[in-house]
Amino acid sequence: MKKAILSLLVVFITLTAILLTQTAMAQIVWEKTNGPSGGYIHEVFAGPNGVVFTTVGSMTYRSLDSGNSWHRMDNIDVFQIVAGIDDNGVVYTRDQTTLYRSTDNGETFSAVFSEVEEAYLTLLDGPGDILYFYGDMFIMSVDNGLSWTVVNPEPSYYMDINSQGHLIKSEGSQLYTSVDNGNTWSLFADLSPELQYISSIAINAADEIFLASYETGIYRLSADGTDLQLLSDLFYYITDIEIAPNGTIFTTSYLGVLWMSTDNGETWQGSNQGMASNSTGYIEIDPSGIVYLSWHDGIYRSENNGVSWVPANEGIYHSSVMSIVTTPDEAVFAATTKIVWKTDNQGENWRNVFQTNDYTDISTLYELGDGSVYVVTFDNYIDKSALVPCHDYSCMHLYRSVDGGESWSLLLDAADLGNLFRDAQGMLTILSSGNLMKSTDNGTSWNEILSDIHLYNVVIDSAGDMYANAFDGFYTSSDNGNTWNLTSPPIEDQLFLDLQISSTGTLFSFSQLNTGGEFLKLLTRSTDGGVNWTSISPPGDPSIFAIYIGLHDYLYIATTSGIYRSADNGDTWANIGPDYTYSFAIAEDDNGILYISSSADGVHKSETYVPASNLVAETSVIEIYPNPATDRITIRYQQNALPANYRIYNLQGKLILTGTLQSPHTSIDVSPLLPGLYNIETKGSSSKFIIR
Repeated sequence: MKKAILSLLVVFITLTAILLTQTAMAQIVWEKTNGPSGGYIHEVFAGPNGVVFTTVGSMTYRSLDSGNSWHRMDNIDVFQIVAGIDDNGVVYTRDQTTLYRSTDNGETFSAVFSEVEEAYLTLLDGPGDILYFYGDMFIMSVDNGLSWTVVNPEPSYYMDINSQGHLIKSEGSQLYTSVDNGNTWSLFADLSPELQYISSIAINAADEIFLASYETGIYRLSADGTDLQLLSDLFYYITDIEIAPNGTIFTTSYLGVLWMSTDNGETWQGSNQGMASNSTGYIEIDPSGIVYLSWHDGIYRSENNGVSWVPANEGIYHSSVMSIVTTPDEAVFAATTKIVWKTDNQGENWRNVFQTNDYTDISTLYELGDGSVYVVTFDNYIDKSALVPCHDYSCMHLYRSVDGGESWSLLLDAADLGNLFRDAQGMLTILSSGNLMKSTDNGTSWNEILSDIHLYNVVIDSAGDMYANAFDGFYTSSDNGNTWNLTSPPIEDQLFLDLQISSTGTLFSFSQLNTGGEFLKLLTRSTDGGVNWTSISPPGDPSIFAIYIGLHDYLYIATTSGIYRSADNGDTWANIGPDYTYSFAIAEDDNGILYISSSADGVHKSETYVPASNLVAETSVIEIYPNPATDRITIRYQQNALPANYRIYNLQGKLILTGTLQSPHTSIDVSPLLPGLYNIETKGSSSKFIIR
């Protein structure tokens, strides 16, 4: 009996070990690299004793040493954002419905108000134990934040408090004051026609009111509201005014310059020394006078009254890495909105090698196999002073570095730039406004090949043939892009996002389809040069952000459910994680180490290379051809899974057709189906097809 029990126990342990091993092998071990740091940071909140909070993407960070180092607060829900820190060091956060309060520097929180309703709120300290939050609504606490009441549900976006405890707020060009905690308001000053719109308010120790006009400059209003003076008309599009404890005034604008005044606004000087660019946004000043500035490229800190600034991003990881490439010398480049970062040691250290200005963003990176790195940027505005959007001018730019990012050369300005590659003759080729542009001298000069086809994405196979998604269908070219032949007609309301090709010529198209207001992202495959396409999306149809073909022609997709990999051109998929993030970019170096962007904290990498043979495929994919179809479709399904029942649903989820797959290739009559998008399901697998 004991032997029997022991035998059963051994069998149980063995089966458990097998299951655990298979589960583990379906995942690659990932680790976070040490960057890139910084990121788009909207606001910083500084309290007493060096406590500082900020939110990057959906993650909250805290510093206990005045911004010298930061740590992510995993105890704060991703739906919560920091709302403020009061003069006593109490920290407030909010989510879509509730305001929370912490008295231990954010270690624990308690709910104190449940009527936030996604309101934007700004904290204002009042006299004694009185606190205010203003913004999309106006609420007040008289017990140091333990409980709150709604004073006014209407918005009040620009407000401050003077030394007497009187509130001052703006509405258009008028200022109003309240002496009873915001219950009633009276007109304090009508500042029209000089000020048409007030965009920020700050009150100094003498109760003088400093006002920013979005269009005309900075003003100072006397404490009694009778004397208005224009201090400077050099400032436009002002975002913030703050006054330090010593009276220094700081102001920022969308034009990318931080200005300061040490003589109560009589004279002003720029204060951007030590910043990587002129990117400026919002100012926060702690009780000791340390000034923090947040904007596109992270946080800067000044301990000398704004004379100079140093980055203060150690421990903050970027939440918007949009493109990654690797080079033959094992360097990794990662592009955020404003900066190209480089690491030479697999992410241990990152450094800034390329940075744009306030009005230019980075689109993508390219590496074509020779070690050179290319950056495509685009201008948001053509007229910087008036913020005129850039549309039909030379808004996009192509840069190249041949020395590992140490220096960059401008190769091309154009109204629109698409994907970059080398053609069959080795000429540098790029898409521009739907046409191909080629350079016979490696980027010094360019010639445009005009055609009647508006190309979206172009790839080239090993024989030199080109394939392209276009506005009116899928095209091929066998003469280096000079002429194009229609291979398959377009699908109505389909927007092409990316096109990739394997070394064997298999095409993968990533697109978005508008189905009556619902946008579906489709991943399709063609093995016959673009004539027929099959849906190969992984199980569950996760939202796809990027596709990538790595070593050994392994196909990778970045989704909301992690990274998927297929070693058989999309027939089967394995989710290789990580399960705590979603990605926008994937790259693989020559050693098989994967690098992915994280929605939460910078770039992650796989610890070791894992062969596809060690990964557990999650499901088989139903292959459908032709797709789109009219009368009949053929279903290809793996032999060892037959027979298999199938169900066809329309876009509204209504069951339309059922049947059984008896052979690896089953023909189905779909002539009764109306034109539209359909989904076929069997044994946990699913695939989409279109009826014309």
